[in-house]
Amino acid sequence: MADETTIGLEAPNAAAPDKVRAPARNFLVLFLSQGFGKLAGLIFGFVAARLLGASGFGDYAVVSSFLSYFLVLTDFGLSPFLVREMSQNPSARGEVFARGLALRMTLAAGGYCCILAVALALGWPRLFLISLAVGGLGTFLHAWNSSLTDLFTSREKLRYAAALDMVCQAVFLTLVVALLLRGANILGIFL
Repeated sequence: MADETTIGLEAPNAAAPDKVRAPARNFLVLFLSQGFGKLAGLIFGFVAARLLGASGFGDYAVVSSFLSYFLVLTDFGLSPFLVREMSQNPSARGEVFARGLALRMTLAAGGYCCILAVALALGWPRLFLISLAVGGLGTFLHAWNSSLTDLFTSREKLRYAAALDMVCQAVFLTLVVALLLRGANILGIFL
């Protein structure tokens, strides 16, 4: 009869449960975070559509869609590179984070200038220009959030990245719904 070690039934070592729990915990946290984000977006959509009306909600959709195209400029595929660099070289993690953040902020500044230049070139009305100017500042927040997420991911602290994401979504949802309930229009949301 074969002993337990020859058929793969050796006694579990102390690290084995963590090898199962950590990925399971990370999956659960990311799943909940994304679910929270979808729910927050759904709630926002219902509230904004109801309180802004068809025209106001359409204006908001145009401005937010336009801004979303320029958020790409704050990343340019930096996340996989920065996560890998910080993961493989923990002693240089702070320097890589700082350089990545500086690069993202530079890209955000360029994206912000592009937002304003394109909107001016298109001859958009003043309300849209002001909304884009204020809403475009979100590119800097996005750069900061992405950099922190990369740092947490490189340290396999996905629960911190997910928590940061949920806090940002909750703050956005709370502030915008409060503004809408006070009678704000599209300009009030972005200001």
